[in-house]
Amino acid sequence: MPTVDQIRHRITRPMAMTSTADGRDHLLSQQATTAGLVAGHGKYTALCGRLVVAAALVTPPGPTCLDCETALHRSTTTSTTSHPPPRMGGAAAAPTLPAPARLIARWTRQRQSEIHEVLSGV
Repeated sequence: MPTVDQIRHRITRPMAMTSTADGRDHLLSQQATTAGLVAGHGKYTALCGRLVVAAALVTPPGPTCLDCETALHRSTTTSTTSHPPPRMGGAAAAPTLPAPARLIARWTRQRQSEIHEVLSGV
């Protein structure tokens, strides 16, 4: 089982995860993501306070939870980017996406691969 430190150093900003309960993409903090991965039960506490049961990784992105967005904007004093946070899971991005979306999709695939490596003990 990976340690908290092994996972924590790879996750640096909020990630979006689709919930099976409401179909929305909820934002997860570094601490919530790490705790959920270490526990291995597929449940995470979103920035809005809701318990997120992770949808299958092939589930397409849902609409973003507005309560999570509000909580994120309250917790950050200045925003340096207008791009949404990367998504954990979901269907692969189509090659016709605009450049920023392709970068986010690539970043997400890389994070998934790193998390898989940590969890499998590679």
